[in-house]
Amino acid sequence: MKNILFIFVTIMMIIAVYPGNLQGQSSLIQNRIYDNTDTLEDTLSAVSAQTQTNIRIASTTEDFNQAAASYTLFTGGTADVILESIELINATVDCSDDASFTGISIQTDDVTPTYFITQANGVKANLTSEAQIAWTGSAIIRTGTIIKMTIYGAASDATCAAIVKATYRSPGTGVLTP
Repeated sequence: MKNILFIFVTIMMIIAVYPGNLQGQSSLIQNRIYDNTDTLEDTLSAVSAQTQTNIRIASTTEDFNQAAASYTLFTGGTADVILESIELINATVDCSDDASFTGISIQTDDVTPTYFITQANGVKANLTSEAQIAWTGSAIIRTGTIIKMTIYGAASDATCAAIVKATYRSPGTGVLTP
């Protein structure tokens, strides 16, 4: 009985962490536990297979030589994903001495946006040749959420095509599309 309780609590904790992945599976798992048809290892293995996450990388290029506005970088696809990092890699052009261009930020389009690279971090002084600015953390990107880059001031003086990479986990079919 002690093992059954341990298995049940462990599985319920996993279901709480990955609810979308196990929709409709909790009763099946509970039945397997109560019927005592599986060993602890078999049950945990079955749950683990249901909650595997795939690390994925999406990449796009965006030019700072555009009007001051917001531009879509990535869009949340068919299912929610867990964003773990955003990295901006500047081109070999030094944007720090541009006249009217003042910088960039990268954030979601949510009503209360999540900022990954703030305007203070993306200020033009930080955008020297081959500069890298990164955010690392954890943020849920829901289906349809847009991650966008905002250009402040005006367009850069010359073509300055930066690469933006997003590293994320997908507990299923979720993708970020550039």
